Amino acid sequence: MKLLFVLAILTSLNLWAAEEKGMTSFSFRAGAAKYTLSGSVYKSKEVTAPSLNMDLSYGFPNNWRLFLNVQSDSQGQLMGVGIGGAYHFGRYIPQIEHVSESATINRIYKWSPYVGAELSVFRSQVSLNRSDSSVNSDVVLAALYGATLHAGAYYSMGRSWSLNADVFSAFGNSAQLSLANYGLTLGFLIFLP
Repeated sequence: MKLLFVLAILTSLNLWAAEEKGMTSFSFRAGAAKYTLSGSVYKSKEVTAPSLNMDLSYGFPNNWRLFLNVQSDSQGQLMGVGIGGAYHFGRYIPQIEHVSESATINRIYKWSPYVGAELSVFRSQVSLNRSDSSVNSDVVLAALYGATLHAGAYYSMGRSWSLNADVFSAFGNSAQLSLANYGLTLGFLIFLP
């Protein structure tokens, strides 16, 4: 019984130490987004299209997470890369309960809602009509810089993966265009070894 207790404590310490180091994760989400591009010499254009997002994240024990985000619409007309952070109101890294007498370790898997922000760079390549109607349309290629806001939640389904829902709103500007982009994505997250 003493040996089991010692093994349980050692196992608990090892898991706790692993948890304290933080965890790297990868997530993939797909959903729908609507964006509006407008400029001084162009009529504003609204596009609703499927959206794809991928994150590479590092979670800290104090509920903070850093991430690198890549997103694109299904037509490849609007693509973005951002680096940012999120604060989780529940533990991003799965929490560990006290060791029981039988030396089994129970993990708590809960909802982990979060809010976050990132600095983003968007590349747009879209066909826009000129406001003076001198030309039917131009293909406008622009790099837009701005910020993206996130809100969402993870629900852990096991030791290695979680479900995720994310609502985002992005804003960007360049010399030619301004961007307003928002959408909802659903997906999954995998904790990397």
